[in-house]
Amino acid sequence: MDFTTTAIGYTRVSTNRQEQSPEMQREKIAEYCFRMGFELTDSVNDTDVSGRTELFKRPAGEIIKD
Repeated sequence: MDFTTTAIGYTRVSTNRQEQSPEMQREKIAEYCFRMGFELTDSVNDTDVSGRTELFKRPAGEIIKD
Protein backbone atom coordinates (compact mmCIF):
# COMPACT_ATOMS: atom_id res chain seq x y z
CA MET A 1 0.00 0.00 0.00
CA ASP A 2 1.31 3.45 -0.91
CA PHE A 3 0.83 5.80 2.05
CA THR A 4 0.42 9.53 1.40
CA THR A 5 -0.97 10.71 4.75
CA THR A 6 0.56 10.12 8.16
CA ALA A 7 -1.29 9.93 11.47
CA ILE A 8 -0.56 9.83 15.18
CA GLY A 9 -2.90 7.69 17.24
CA TYR A 10 -4.26 9.16 20.46
CA THR A 11 -5.77 7.05 23.25
CA ARG A 12 -7.12 8.07 26.63
CA VAL A 13 -8.44 6.28 29.69
CA SER A 14 -9.70 8.12 32.72
CA THR A 15 -10.27 5.12 35.00
CA ASN A 16 -9.06 1.53 35.26
CA ARG A 17 -12.69 0.40 34.88
CA GLN A 18 -13.03 1.82 31.38
CA GLU A 19 -14.07 -0.85 28.84
CA GLN A 20 -11.70 0.17 26.06
CA SER A 21 -8.08 -0.32 27.14
CA PRO A 22 -5.38 1.75 25.43
CA GLU A 23 -4.27 -1.40 23.61
CA MET A 24 -7.77 -2.00 22.21
CA GLN A 25 -8.02 1.65 21.20
CA ARG A 26 -4.62 1.47 19.44
CA GLU A 27 -5.71 -1.64 17.52
CA LYS A 28 -8.85 0.11 16.31
CA ILE A 29 -6.87 3.20 15.32
CA ALA A 30 -4.34 1.06 13.43
CA GLU A 31 -7.13 -0.79 11.59
CA TYR A 32 -8.81 2.49 10.67
CA CYS A 33 -5.56 4.01 9.42
CA PHE A 34 -4.83 0.94 7.31
CA ARG A 35 -8.32 1.02 5.73
CA MET A 36 -8.01 4.74 5.00
CA GLY A 37 -4.48 4.45 3.60
CA PHE A 38 -2.86 6.45 6.43
CA GLU A 39 0.58 5.60 7.77
CA LEU A 40 0.35 5.36 11.57
CA THR A 41 3.69 6.84 12.62
CA ASP A 42 3.21 7.03 16.39
CA SER A 43 0.73 6.47 19.20
CA VAL A 44 0.37 8.44 22.43
CA ASN A 45 -1.75 7.80 25.51
CA ASP A 46 -3.18 9.81 28.37
CA THR A 47 -4.09 7.98 31.58
CA ASP A 48 -6.19 9.38 34.42
CA VAL A 49 -7.12 12.47 32.39
CA SER A 50 -10.71 13.68 32.25
CA GLY A 51 -12.42 13.95 28.89
CA ARG A 52 -13.42 17.45 29.97
CA THR A 53 -9.80 18.58 29.76
CA GLU A 54 -9.07 20.21 26.41
CA LEU A 55 -7.02 17.90 24.15
CA PHE A 56 -3.99 20.16 23.83
CA LYS A 57 -3.89 20.76 27.61
CA ARG A 58 -3.45 17.03 28.28
CA PRO A 59 0.10 15.60 28.57
CA ALA A 60 -0.12 13.48 25.40
CA GLY A 61 -2.13 16.17 23.68
CA GLU A 62 0.86 18.49 24.08
CA ILE A 63 2.97 15.96 22.15
CA ILE A 64 0.69 15.93 19.11
CA LYS A 65 0.07 19.67 19.16
CA ASP A 66 3.02 20.47 16.94
